[in-house]
Amino acid sequence: MNRLRWQGVIIKESLNNQSVFGEVKIVGTKEAQLESEGERGMFHFLSVEVEDNKLENVLEKLKKSLRPSWYVHLVKGNVLHVAFLGKVMTAHTDNASEFESIRIHALSKGIHADQLPLEHLLAHPFD
Repeated sequence: MNRLRWQGVIIKESLNNQSVFGEVKIVGTKEAQLESEGERGMFHFLSVEVEDNKLENVLEKLKKSLRPSWYVHLVKGNVLHVAFLGKVMTAHTDNASEFESIRIHALSKGIHADQLPLEHLLAHPFD
């Protein structure tokens, strides 16, 4: 695992515009049939890596192209970036209040609590 790059997962169907894929390296793909909540059907989970020099541009594209009630996380070391439609938030391993702020924002956007294993993602960015 190359922890020198930012790592995370983008669900292809979470994006209105897929131009961000030109900025990331796709290192794995997984398909899953989802039948819960309002979204149903086959979803494509893309494990991605992002170079430091592309991070800002990738986060900017994500916050402009994500559909409501979706998020994308990117992790490197002890830092977690979470992109929502219109907003990017950051948390550090040793700052519980940053994680709580992200969780509160996500819940306010309709994301379910069981979809927010934020601390877990620091060690397992491709989950």
